[in-house]
Amino acid sequence: MTENHKRYLTEAELEEIRQNRSANRWQAKEPTNRQQRPQPEPAASSTRILLAIGWTILVLGSIYAIASWLRLPEQVPVHFGPNGEPDAWGSKYESIIGLAVLLPSTVLCLVLARFPKIHNVPFNYETNEQWQRFYTLSANLCAWLGIGMALFIPEIAWATAHPATLPWLFWIPLAICILPLFFYFPAMVKLRKRKLARK
Repeated sequence: MTENHKRYLTEAELEEIRQNRSANRWQAKEPTNRQQRPQPEPAASSTRILLAIGWTILVLGSIYAIASWLRLPEQVPVHFGPNGEPDAWGSKYESIIGLAVLLPSTVLCLVLARFPKIHNVPFNYETNEQWQRFYTLSANLCAWLGIGMALFIPEIAWATAHPATLPWLFWIPLAICILPLFFYFPAMVKLRKRKLARK
């Protein structure tokens, strides 16, 4: 039935369909100019709650990590295998390297959550409502990543001081970092598709 209908389309109509499809594909991949985006409204309550949790864990976890490091012996585990058990040992000063990378990365995620207008997005949204929803989704994603990384700080400090007691808890912050990606990225795509479907 579809093939029969196609035979009755004129060449001009077929060309118009091809141009429209090409324009839609190009628009979906067009990068946005950040300066042309609408200004974000005040952060949603969900974003504020997540950021409060993230900063609290980061501050308290960092205090615990410093206090714990001061009491460490000279030889400590410096790497843990997939099961959470130590598989390499070294000086307690080597254990600072991981935390030195983790701490600024966590701060960066939590700070970026406050500035969703500068976040990357592979296409343009068409309405202010869509942009505001995107800002909330993107800010919450950054906040969840910050929470997950902040949780690693006290866990690494605890596992370094008590290497045989915490194998399975390493999966909790890892899951907090990874699982939100499977919710927020599809939600951002669906947000655009919902608008296209209304046309």
